[in-house]
Amino acid sequence: MKVTEHISKGGGGFFSLELLPPLKGQNIREIYDAIDPLVDYGMPFIDVTYHREEVEYRDVGNGLLKKRVVKRRPGTVGICSAIQTRYGIDAIPHVLCGGFTLDETENFLIELSYLGIENVMALRGDPVAAEKYFTPEDEGHCHAGELVHQIAEMNRGNYIVSECEFHNPTDFCIGVAGYPEKHLEAPSMESDILFLKRKVAAGADYVITQMFFDNSRYFEFVKRCRAEGITVPIIPGIKPLSTFKQLNTLPHKFKVDLPDDLVREVVKASGVSGGVSGGVGAGGVSGGVSGGVGVGVGVGGVSGGVSGGVGVGVGGGGAAAGSGGCAEAVREIGIEWCVHQCRELLAHGVPLIHFYSNGKTESIRRIVASLG
Repeated sequence: MKVTEHISKGGGGFFSLELLPPLKGQNIREIYDAIDPLVDYGMPFIDVTYHREEVEYRDVGNGLLKKRVVKRRPGTVGICSAIQTRYGIDAIPHVLCGGFTLDETENFLIELSYLGIENVMALRGDPVAAEKYFTPEDEGHCHAGELVHQIAEMNRGNYIVSECEFHNPTDFCIGVAGYPEKHLEAPSMESDILFLKRKVAAGADYVITQMFFDNSRYFEFVKRCRAEGITVPIIPGIKPLSTFKQLNTLPHKFKVDLPDDLVREVVKASGVSGGVSGGVGAGGVSGGVSGGVGVGVGVGGVSGGVSGGVGVGVGGGGAAAGSGGCAEAVREIGIEWCVHQCRELLAHGVPLIHFYSNGKTESIRRIVASLG
């Protein structure tokens, strides 16, 4: 069933899940172990990320380097097929611009169609490790909107090259990404929403957002999208914070802000030494989901006192944070914060909630159980 049909019909569960393929050499059992605890709660779909090949150059001695193509997480298509066969849950593979020519994209989509996969997530993809900025393949797509257009054309029976007189159309429901806090490469929020509008005009059927921890960002994003004439479902993407280190890694990797109330609670639970300027104020985990309080915080040797900002140091004074009982306390805070986010989102009538898991679903199970 298509994602849009799941949403319009309802009754198929209130959440979905994103999984990563296991590292090469590991077992698909890891995927099953992540899904099994959630099956009884009902999931309309699970999407599976795709990971590009990368080039490494290894020193082989005598001043020589050997080129090697590496793919650390293969198996997206096989995992999607296995999920649909084992669980009867719709599986959604990520389809990327990066690493594919137009012809390779077409062939990849044909394989998905043969497997009975009805939904895809069309994404540009990130730069590989050797690139500072994204570089498309020769004769490949530069932007997700171009990829969406190719998929939509195949849905109309228009192929790049076909050996047949009659071109059999595919029937994919196309998802794209949206960014409540702006894509890191977009010059402004307004321009980013216009880019999203182009993807929808090219044929996108639904949007899944980047993770966010402040619901007001999502609500404002949806409001601005609707004002621009974007009418497709916009599914909120959520991730429960689980470690102290994520106070730094999540903003760095995904360019998202963490609310001050959440940061203060995590820092406090971690027992990290450091001065706090501006006081704690009201909020805590159960408050402030839709907005943060501006304070200045210095933690682990990072100077505070920045108006409305929070500085967190993982190194130095913060190096010992997140061990033993502190680590469990941080996980509990992340779960509680996420539960409050989800309750507010569901109360506002979101299509469903999409959880980013990184393959670990125990926190998500507890969140879903609290909401069910």
